[in-house]
Amino acid sequence: MSRRPVRRLPERVANQIAAGEVVARPASVVKELVENALDAGARRVRVEIDGGGIQRIAIVDDGHGMSAEDARLALERHATSKIREAEDLTAIDTFGFRGEALPSIASVSRLLLRTRPEDEDAGVELSVEGGAEPEIRPTGTAVGTTVEVLDLFYNVPARRKFLRAVSTESAHVTDAVRRVALARPDVQLELVRDGRQVQRWLSAPSREERVSAVLREAGLLTCRGQRGPVGVEAYLAPADRARSGAAGLYLFVGERPIVDRALARAVAAAFGDALERGRYPVGAVFLDIPLTLVDVNVHPQKAEVRFAHARAVTDALYSVVAGALATTVVSRPPHAPTAGTTPPRRRASEAPEAWEWRDAAGTMPAVQTAPPPRTTAPSVTPEPHRSSSPAPATPAATVERATPSWRHVATVGRAFGIFEGRKGIAIVAAARARRWLLEREAEASLASRGLTAQRLLFPVAREVSEGVATRGEDLGEATARLGFDLRRAGPRGLSIHAVPRLFAAAAPERLADRLFAALERGEPVDDALVRDLVALTAASAPAMDASLAVAIEGAEGLVEALAEETWQFPS
Repeated sequence: MSRRPVRRLPERVANQIAAGEVVARPASVVKELVENALDAGARRVRVEIDGGGIQRIAIVDDGHGMSAEDARLALERHATSKIREAEDLTAIDTFGFRGEALPSIASVSRLLLRTRPEDEDAGVELSVEGGAEPEIRPTGTAVGTTVEVLDLFYNVPARRKFLRAVSTESAHVTDAVRRVALARPDVQLELVRDGRQVQRWLSAPSREERVSAVLREAGLLTCRGQRGPVGVEAYLAPADRARSGAAGLYLFVGERPIVDRALARAVAAAFGDALERGRYPVGAVFLDIPLTLVDVNVHPQKAEVRFAHARAVTDALYSVVAGALATTVVSRPPHAPTAGTTPPRRRASEAPEAWEWRDAAGTMPAVQTAPPPRTTAPSVTPEPHRSSSPAPATPAATVERATPSWRHVATVGRAFGIFEGRKGIAIVAAARARRWLLEREAEASLASRGLTAQRLLFPVAREVSEGVATRGEDLGEATARLGFDLRRAGPRGLSIHAVPRLFAAAAPERLADRLFAALERGEPVDDALVRDLVALTAASAPAMDASLAVAIEGAEGLVEALAEETWQFPS
């Protein structure tokens, strides 16, 4: 390749490159513009999208508004009112601060901005197409700012072709608005999709009320506490409503939504062996930390942060949540010996200073921590060896065996069974065993004809958005494979006329709620949903009854597969 001279990129190309970092999809645009509205003091924000946000996005707020000069400058790169000096980056108390979002969005769309400050009688309107020079003209408008984004990525077809279906992009926008609603209970938020209002959250007096309203979860477990400079406030659904993956667990540092795998694992670990590997509780966790101990300038989309003392923050979160759950989550009998569940301890080689808070002024009081959380939840379920023998017809079915490996001899507190075998004695948790049996049966059914449906005497109906209703109708074949008879009921309604017979121990309404939640969030209707239904059913029937004991006796390899979740005493 011949030598090429160095040249400065044209402003439009530089903006499009920056847009590649900031604007990944319509939900990114919504997030950035809504955060700008909140930084401008808005108390009411309306989000409108058409075609999943690809055709049109409009953010209307009642914030401070901008003068004509400020509005013009806001469309230039690295122009911002959030910071003045480099030192300001050490204590960011706003959502935005880079000054990249608005010009980046304008460079890959047709953008219209109308704004008016309270001290002016008229507003100003700016229109920009593909990052060109803005056209400015006076206009009549209410106090606040409206930003319209049309034809996203119209001039970058290589980016546009990677966008997903309208329903998928709409689901991502809904999730972005949901995160803002959780972070700011004091703000009224409204979401309109294709001309129809699908969400409206009035201002709430507390985080707890807003979390309950946004996540539609009742009976949230409240966890509050202070460890050193870290304040923890968490609202979590019980373990029986946990899901595969951490998509339903929302994390915030102050009011900033973040993604942090270590913090999510710490919350799951605090539930002990009430949760198995890969499952996380539904809820919201808020960490209040001094700004000087958090660096928010590490990710272009501000989705991640860096803590000055990451391990201490994780330990503080684990300690507060585990302590609060101790009175409500009982995962095993007191003093029960458990193989492989000794809490990890600090290594002798680790200096105490690594576990203390320090700042420029010196050492702050050390965080009082519980045993550090594991990288995965304790007492996890190992993947059992696949057996070629057929799974039991139901968890209560009797499998005839000449000599069962384990024989049921007693029941302890209805939740545990004592089994005797050639290798000694084992104590088996009913919920774990029932889940294992359900998983085997579901796996076998899905591999052949699908799950058998059980008709409902009274269908379970829900009013949803038109987009969700259409998605449910389109996924009729997939839901039928899982044992659901899902039908459309009008333009904005869905009804379930049958549920999987295998999960009959759970109330039909709860099974229906889980399916409706998957449709509303744009989650796939596949084996991951089945795993959630398995966990829901197992938690609904936690007792060690006679039929379950017989099924355990007849299931080859069950006790061995749950070796880390049972207590075995060699003979």
